[in-house]
Amino acid sequence: MDLDIQKFFQSPDQQQYEFPPYPTSYLRLAAHRVAHHNGLFTTALDGAALEGSGNRILVSKTAEIRYPYVCLSDSREAA
Repeated sequence: MDLDIQKFFQSPDQQQYEFPPYPTSYLRLAAHRVAHHNGLFTTALDGAALEGSGNRILVSKTAEIRYPYVCLSDSREAA
């Protein structure tokens, strides 16, 4: 998720990004939190309205967008 957000940040022409459908509510919650951590706005799209494609999360850039100093995907261990 974090890597998807990083790619989204690096695309100045792209104002919205749609996460792939996640099978559990826990993963959907994590997607919302990762986006909010970076100052992004999220909208939950109901899968029923999208011909059963599953619940999806649409992310939009805002004025508060911020590229984090530490990315959640960094897996470096402390020395």
